[in-house]
Amino acid sequence: MKKLLQILLLILVAVPALHAQDAQRIYIKVGDTTNSAAVPLELYLNAPTLDITAMEIYLALPQGATMQAGVLSSGCAQTHTLVEGATPSGHFVSIASCELAGIASSETPVCTWLCDFSQLANGEYSINATDLFAVSVTTDGVENYTAENQEEKLALRNGAVTSIEEMLYNKGGQKIYNLKGQLLSVPQKGAINIINGKKVRL
Repeated sequence: MKKLLQILLLILVAVPALHAQDAQRIYIKVGDTTNSAAVPLELYLNAPTLDITAMEIYLALPQGATMQAGVLSSGCAQTHTLVEGATPSGHFVSIASCELAGIASSETPVCTWLCDFSQLANGEYSINATDLFAVSVTTDGVENYTAENQEEKLALRNGAVTSIEEMLYNKGGQKIYNLKGQLLSVPQKGAINIINGKKVRL
């Protein structure tokens, strides 16, 4: 615990002088499911130049929805500790290593929560992620990443949950491009897609 506090103190001292990366390195995604009582909410780390030592995020669910404790992926469960809890700003999540171990970018989520939407009526809802932050601490120095606040939209219909973006491009006739302007047949997961002129990350 003492080492973890020392690392967090180093982060707090070093971060203000750093130039934050502008790429969306951290993002959330809601998984489709037919069980509204167990909707997966996943936290991803996308292509950092260095392995990530610690991450923080605030999550806000629709009123009436609840979430179980998060489960770290097998890739960082042995090296990192998950601390989370309710705050006035939302559900606070901190994932940190006390030995400076890094979380490498992966196609699998860093952490997954199961959310219960079964008490909500049919309709469209949002999960918001704010104050997304990650830091890499190595013997060579400190590098931090920030990400824009995110809103993940979903639709609840008779117990089934679907992301709004999935509904949009599954209707057909949608023009999907990557950031290089190349036409895609399907959106790229974990990347920014242009769907009918709107930037969408899946």
